[in-house]
Amino acid sequence: MESKNRGNLNFANSADLYSLLSNVVNRKNIINIGTICKVIDENFVNVRLYNTDEYGDPIIISAVRLLHIGTSKFKITVSPAIGDNVLLLSSRDFIKTLEYNHTAEKKKEFAEPFGNATVQAILISPEEDDNNKTLITIDEKGTVSISTDKDINVSAKGNITAKCDGDLNVEAKGNATVKSPNTKLTGGNVEIGGSVAPSGQGALCGMPFCAYSGAPQTGKISSGT
Repeated sequence: MESKNRGNLNFANSADLYSLLSNVVNRKNIINIGTICKVIDENFVNVRLYNTDEYGDPIIISAVRLLHIGTSKFKITVSPAIGDNVLLLSSRDFIKTLEYNHTAEKKKEFAEPFGNATVQAILISPEEDDNNKTLITIDEKGTVSISTDKDINVSAKGNITAKCDGDLNVEAKGNATVKSPNTKLTGGNVEIGGSVAPSGQGALCGMPFCAYSGAPQTGKISSGT
């Protein structure tokens, strides 16, 4: 092992820059940055390169597979759009699909290691604000901010737990609906403002004072657990 390491060191010291770069590039080739010109679906796009060919025509790579960020337990999927920028990668091996814990296979004969069939892409953000519809920000203090122009959907087959040591503020300009077979409010005081319109149904009283004694029989604060 020592002699092999010494040989590698001697080669690195004596080799020219081109040989070193060629060895690195051939392992995982970052070939270019391109722009999506057609969205096939959320996993495949056509990409136009920044430069043109010798005739002045745009160079387009068809059916480039998008690589999504994630692991076997968690995945982030961002739908591509025309005009988005991508970082293009060309794998050394021909990989049809990515799999977790993939078993090594025999090398495919006569397979071109670098070509349009092996090009993959990762969505990247521009260097300037591009009026993103959704923004997730984590500042230097660890504060997490999420803003979007569209909807936020949260779905879980198990439990959803939200806990904070400070105040919990929920504000909606539209209607707020809580649907559950059993809704329970505990932990101290519950304050409900406004007035009740008597309808003959429901759990709230619409008659603020007793008709016989005049004593108040409604309030906006419920105390206890």
